[in-house]
Amino acid sequence: IARLEELSRLHQERMRFLEETQRQVSQTQRGIANLVSSLDEDRPTVLRKLTTIENKIDQIIESH
Repeated sequence: IARLEELSRLHQERMRFLEETQRQVSQTQRGIANLVSSLDEDRPTVLRKLTTIENKIDQIIESH
């Protein structure tokens, strides 16, 4: 029974992690959509912001 409880706890932790990761990805997608919709003559700034978002996604993926 202790093993089942441990497996259940681990499953719950993984589910929380996946839910948090999904939330972060959704926020990132919204950020990208906002940036793309506001493209104008200030392209270097937009590219820097996109690079920052890409780096943040890489950090999230690598940290888990």
